[in-house]
Amino acid sequence: MKVSVKKKMILYFVFAVFILRCNNPEVDLTIASVFSDKMVLQQAQSNSVWGEAKPNSIITITTSWGENLTTQTDDNGRWVFKLPTPSYVEGSQKEKHSIQVTDGQTKIIIQDVL
Repeated sequence: MKVSVKKKMILYFVFAVFILRCNNPEVDLTIASVFSDKMVLQQAQSNSVWGEAKPNSIITITTSWGENLTTQTDDNGRWVFKLPTPSYVEGSQKEKHSIQVTDGQTKIIIQDVL
């Protein structure tokens, strides 16, 4: 069975597009799956928070307790923060906080953080 030159060219083109798309280093902003709504962080500690994004992009993390940190992803698109958390104050209500992570285009919000 002979395959026409036109069909071969189309197959090569589709294959090339597939290969180029698979090797595309551009990744949407993600945060590790251990971070989610209703999570609990250790109080008065620097907690590691990490994820992935496009290589060499600027990542900003903002919290409802006043932390505002910025870092740049590495050549592989990985990023990590040491996020300081507040101390629990005796007699105060357990306030639920939020964490926002953004790369300037995509925003991830984690809510009800204790």
